[in-house]
Amino acid sequence: MSGAAREPHPLGSCVLISGLKTKPQHNGQYGVVEDSREAQGNGRLTVRLEAGGDSLRLKPANLEKVCSGCKGAGLKLSACSRCKSAFFCGKDCIKAAWPAHKKECGKQPWLVDAQKKSAALEQEIAAAKRTFDRAAESEPALIQRVMDCSKKINALSSSRNHAGVISARQEALWAFAHMREFYKRGLEGDRSFSNGSTLAGLAHDACGFWQRLGEAYIRLGQFDKAGHAFETQLAFCEERNLHNQVSQEQ
Repeated sequence: MSGAAREPHPLGSCVLISGLKTKPQHNGQYGVVEDSREAQGNGRLTVRLEAGGDSLRLKPANLEKVCSGCKGAGLKLSACSRCKSAFFCGKDCIKAAWPAHKKECGKQPWLVDAQKKSAALEQEIAAAKRTFDRAAESEPALIQRVMDCSKKINALSSSRNHAGVISARQEALWAFAHMREFYKRGLEGDRSFSNGSTLAGLAHDACGFWQRLGEAYIRLGQFDKAGHAFETQLAFCEERNLHNQVSQEQ
C-alpha cells in the first residue's frame, strides 16, 4: 500500500489500516476518519479505531477506504443519504448495516462540530454583508465590486502579502456570499447567469477565496483556521461538483 495513490478520505470514511512501522499492532484494523483537516502541518488524519475506540493520527498512505458495512475494498461507495458521513457499496449493504448505523446517523461528533462552524460562518457572513452592502446599488455595480474584490485577494496572495489577505477576510466573505447567491440563481435558471462559462467562473472564484485564505493562514502558522478555510472550500466545491454531475445526467 505504501507509495500507492490514494483517494480522498472524507469525514466518516471507514478505512483499513496497513503499512505502519511504529505501531504495527494496528495493521489490519478498521477505523473511521474523524478529522480530515490535513492542514495541521503534517498531513495526518485522525482515525478512531472501531475496536477499542482509541484515536490515531495517521498518514493517508496508510489508509484504504472500504465499505462502512461489509468492509469491502476497491468498491464504488455511496454516502448515506441522511448523514452523508458513512459510505456503503450498495443498497443491500446499507440495509444490513442500518440497525447499527442508525444509532449514530446524523449524530457523529464531526457533524455536530461542522454544524456549529457553519452557523458561526453564516453569522460572520451576515455581518460582512451589513458592512459592505450598499443601499439601492444596481446589480451591475454590485457584480463589479465583487469581481474587484476577487482581483484584490488574488493580487495580495500573488504578492505573498498573507497578512493583507487575512485583513481582507470580511470583505472576501461578503464577496463570497454574493458569488454563492449568483451561482445559485444561475443554477435555478436566472438568465443573467445562464452562460455555462460564467457559472464556472463564479464557482471557481468562490472556491478561490477559501483557497487563498487557507494558504495565508498556513503561512502565518494558524493551522486550525486554515483547516476551517479548506473545509469550507471543499464543501462548496463538492456542492458544485454535485450540481455538475446532476446536470450531466439529465
